[in-house]
Amino acid sequence: MFLLHSIVEQVKVHANQFDKLVECVTNEVNLKYSNRILPGVGLCVRLFDVLELGPGELFPDDGSAYYVARVRLIVFCPLVGEIIEGTIERADLKGLRVTVGFFSDILVPGEMMKDCQFSAEYKTWEWVYKDEEMEELLPFVLGSQIRFRVEKVLFETREALQESSAYKPPMRILGSIAEQVSDAEIGGGKRAMGLNA
Repeated sequence: MFLLHSIVEQVKVHANQFDKLVECVTNEVNLKYSNRILPGVGLCVRLFDVLELGPGELFPDDGSAYYVARVRLIVFCPLVGEIIEGTIERADLKGLRVTVGFFSDILVPGEMMKDCQFSAEYKTWEWVYKDEEMEELLPFVLGSQIRFRVEKVLFETREALQESSAYKPPMRILGSIAEQVSDAEIGGGKRAMGLNA
């Protein structure tokens, strides 16, 4: 679910911050990248660490120094096939809209939900539970937790975002609900990284 992505960034450090160089680099990188989508990479959460800091360069008529820093960012980009737990935000004919708290552009399309149907009366999706003796409709309640499998992570190009008159999220996740999932399968990426959600 979370991964580390390495980038090289030039950071401007004012003269009064020379004694707090790493803190200044951290703040500048977080300010620029936190809560931003890197195309093809994912949603940047924050700086993880500073790997390398080059020598500062000075320019005429500027009291600041410019440092080239190689840093690693914590990025949210689930792997295809990964199981994620989220909250149902809303439901419509297209499917269930799910949020994981800090990211909400997640859709579980109706065709990717096994044994489910949309209820026009209740404006939500229902799981059609069948066994040998009975059939029961179990609705997906807004605000409840669900587990889904990541099927696709889609990124929009800058050109497509600029040309579109309607809002398009720069990153979207498509999921499916087609099987039972054990607790051990959830959030493997978080535990592998040693990060807590």
